[in-house]
Amino acid sequence: GLGDVYKRQTYDLGANADIAAKTIYKLQPRILCAADHPFAMRSSVSLSELSGEDLILLDQPMSAQYVLGLLRAAGATPKVSARVKGFELQRAFVANGLGISVTHTQPAAEMSYDGRPLKAVRVADDLPPQKVLLIRRQRKSLRPIVARAEEVILAALRED
Repeated sequence: GLGDVYKRQTYDLGANADIAAKTIYKLQPRILCAADHPFAMRSSVSLSELSGEDLILLDQPMSAQYVLGLLRAAGATPKVSARVKGFELQRAFVANGLGISVTHTQPAAEMSYDGRPLKAVRVADDLPPQKVLLIRRQRKSLRPIVARAEEVILAALRED
C-alpha cells in the first residue's frame, strides 16, 4: 500500500540507490538561541562565531555529523554541552539558556513546549541549501494512487 511506498519526508543526507527521491523544498540552517542570548538581537551570525559556544546537538548520526561538519568547515569549535535525542528537547535546552543549536527545522512556534521564547537567527555564511525530500522505493511503474499521492504532496508542499 501507500505506506509501503512512501516511507517519510527526509533531509538529503544520503540515500540508497534503490530509493527514488524528489525535492519538496529547500532550507537554510538557522542558529537557534534563547531570546536573551546576544545572538538573538542580530539579523545573522557567522558559523565561525560559534567557537566556544555551548552547543546542544541533536544526537541523530547524520544530522550531528552534518552540523559538526558545517562548523568545522567554518573554523568553529563549539563545546558540545549536550546531545539530545529529540528536536523538542533540543529546543527546550536552548530556550532555557543551556546552549545554542544549528538546525534546519523551523517550527512556526517561537517558543519551546515549556513556554520559553526562542530565536532562530539566519546563518550569514553562504551555504548550499539542504533539500527536504519525498522518498519512495524505486519502481518501474507506480500504481495510479501512489503516482497521484506524489503529485498532491509535491503540489501542496513545494515552494517554487
